Amino acid sequence: MTRKIIYTSWALYDFANTIYSAIVVTVYLPLYLTALAGKNAPLGMAATLSMVLSGFIIPPLGALTDRTGKTKSYLLISTVLCAAATAALSFIPSVNGLLAAFIAANILYHGSLVFYNSLLPVVAPPEKQGFVSGLGTGLGYLGVLFALPIAHMIDSHWDRRWVFLLAGILFFVFSLPLFACVPERKPSTVSRFSFKESLKSLFQNRPMLYFLMGNFFLLDVLNALILWFSVILSRVFSLSQGQLIETILALNFSAFIFGIVTGKMTDRLGYKKVLITSALLLALLLMATAFSRDFYWLRIFILVFGGFAIAGTWTAGRKGVIALSPPERIGEFFGLYGFTTKISAFGSTIIALFADAFDFRVAIATQLISVGIGVYFLSRSVKPAAQ
Repeated sequence: MTRKIIYTSWALYDFANTIYSAIVVTVYLPLYLTALAGKNAPLGMAATLSMVLSGFIIPPLGALTDRTGKTKSYLLISTVLCAAATAALSFIPSVNGLLAAFIAANILYHGSLVFYNSLLPVVAPPEKQGFVSGLGTGLGYLGVLFALPIAHMIDSHWDRRWVFLLAGILFFVFSLPLFACVPERKPSTVSRFSFKESLKSLFQNRPMLYFLMGNFFLLDVLNALILWFSVILSRVFSLSQGQLIETILALNFSAFIFGIVTGKMTDRLGYKKVLITSALLLALLLMATAFSRDFYWLRIFILVFGGFAIAGTWTAGRKGVIALSPPERIGEFFGLYGFTTKISAFGSTIIALFADAFDFRVAIATQLISVGIGVYFLSRSVKPAAQ
């Protein structure tokens, strides 16, 4: 099996799982379920519950991969069950049933990401891990460009509920190359997982602690912007539905390109420089959004700075976990990394509160504080000499 085939097979899993994220979480389930329920609260509570449960389940799952040498088996089980729960959304008639299936699918989806990320060290050598991580990031955004037009066609010509069956099938099909081509991780000899001991070791590993804290603040801003992106562009800049869709598709294509670019940059410059560069470009995007009056120029900032910031943060983040983790505890620290990414949701509420009290421009400007805090912690995340 050639290295290129292994790289591509691993990265295609990003393509596969982003189809689930785009169709189910971002676009169609919110429209479908809120229309069926007649209110927004059930979906909001279900999404929050699934994220909180994922956050606490993920660290021990990551540690499990370090001990057993069955990372691919756990990934296969979580993928098949997530795809099945996703497809089941097309056949469940009740709101409560849909909510239960969504909670299950979302927990399984986030759990699968830990197993997936834990395989990166056996997929690529250290000097290629940034490139392969970036390839996965890029293919993930390409998956959005691939899946959304098909889902839109199904939604327009048949019935909206069938898009979930599509998402389940595509998620499973495009994950198959990983199971066929990617090697398994060998087990380590670490002790039984303890959340308390894991946190204790984290505080002893100061570079990792600062890295996770810095990454948390960056993702908090990015997650908030992703959530409010459509609302800001439509309300502040008066974009039509067509212009909004064009901008979203263009941003995903930009993130695909920058996924490849930031992957190579990460291998050459190190994860910390790429993360800090992503943070600075994110700050420039925030300022442009807060102060720009002309969407023509803002669009350039979104496609260039936004595309780089999104791709760079995820691409360099995975390399950072590997660089700062003891080899025998990579799964455990990917679990802690997953925990911080799941709880990075404060910025969404802060933007909402400031938008209600003032306006969206002021709300966006407040996120510069979080970016600054993130850069501070990342600057203290000292890169090991071995990287």
